[in-house]
Amino acid sequence: MCQFSDTEAQSIRKRIRHEELMIYNRIHWMLTFQGFLFASLAIISNTSADAHIRSVLLNTIPLLGAMAGLLAFIGIVGAYMHMHEIRRPLIKAAEDIGKDFGAAGLARWMGRANSGLLPVIIIFAWIKLYFELT
Repeated sequence: MCQFSDTEAQSIRKRIRHEELMIYNRIHWMLTFQGFLFASLAIISNTSADAHIRSVLLNTIPLLGAMAGLLAFIGIVGAYMHMHEIRRPLIKAAEDIGKDFGAAGLARWMGRANSGLLPVIIIFAWIKLYFELT
């Protein structure tokens, strides 16, 4: 049976909390950046700027948005993978004594859906906009 001291358990909790904050920060910055990109796209669409410049920007902004969403998604998946590695000894210890540790199965995935799927939705929105504008 695997037992953890209070110091070890506190260290694990701090590492998990750090990863949770990193996920929050990634989503926050991604949404902020996406807002600026959508606003830029709207402004460029309604201006009478040079046609070539408008065309380049209308093609580039959706690509930037999709790439920012992809990078946020990769970071979020990486954070969840790291959290799973951090929690693995705790999960094993809980199983050894016949208890559950944290949410499992569908409940765990439902809790992660918003942070994991939000970047995916934004990526698809930008891809659709890209093909609509080109």
